[in-house]
Amino acid sequence: MAKNGETWELDGREVQVTNLDKVFWPEEGLTKGDLLRYYRKAAPTLLPYMQDRPFIMRAWPNGIEGKNFYRWRVPEHAPEWLERFTYHLQMSNRTAELAVVDELPELIWIANQGAIELHPWFATRHDVERPTWMVFDLDPMEGMEFGQVLQVGAWIHEMLAEVGVTATPKTSGGDGLHLFVPLEPRYTFEEVRTWMGRFIEWFEREHPGSVTDDKRFAEREGKVLIDYSQNAVGKSIVAPYSARAKPGARVSTPLSLDELQAGQIRPEHFTINTVPERLTEQGDIFVNVLSAPQHLPALKD
Repeated sequence: MAKNGETWELDGREVQVTNLDKVFWPEEGLTKGDLLRYYRKAAPTLLPYMQDRPFIMRAWPNGIEGKNFYRWRVPEHAPEWLERFTYHLQMSNRTAELAVVDELPELIWIANQGAIELHPWFATRHDVERPTWMVFDLDPMEGMEFGQVLQVGAWIHEMLAEVGVTATPKTSGGDGLHLFVPLEPRYTFEEVRTWMGRFIEWFEREHPGSVTDDKRFAEREGKVLIDYSQNAVGKSIVAPYSARAKPGARVSTPLSLDELQAGQIRPEHFTINTVPERLTEQGDIFVNVLSAPQHLPALKD
């Protein structure tokens, strides 16, 4: 076994974890072992959001300041019990075996490969063409106050509620905000993006100058970008309770409606050190996303 390695007994499986003292977040002195222990604690809450969802692996084997790479295919040395999903790659005749990470041994094995972040698909393996999540990804310009992002998120939440749609917010773990809308798996991704486009047009009429869906920097100044292009086949979004490869060891963390509306919280408040205690105190405030799929109503012209 590699230096500083252990064997963890996890749900009846032996998982070798290695290089636990390797520093992953230099400024904070947090290690790979700290990451693995966080995921072990968070797993009961986190894993339901990974259930049956193909997973794109991005690895930082030497921590957040080292090189990183994407790995679509399950590596050859992966254990046989790691679930696979065979995906026919778009625009080619090739296939790839993607991991499906919805059990604790799988999660710890993947994280031990340096996969700090977890990015599941919008759709499940059962129907990759029809998402079960619609996500508003709010991305601020550099230097923009996070309170402005929260304000836009609160307005979106309010306007969705006007048409009978419930959205649940979480920090992205970076500088942005995500609003998740659980969907009945009846819509294509194109139908979802069309609905979102019409909603954004309505939103811009109600709150002029606050947002844009144009990614060009010249059009974004002073506005929050609503990026809905990721709502597409084969695309992914960072999972709730996923750690991020960002300074501070931030975690993408669900917010209550009160926290969203008050506008006082900041992304750096939620880290691999603070989120376990928050879960103990509050439980999973994102669980509505798992249990209440919705339809998309007609929007006002």
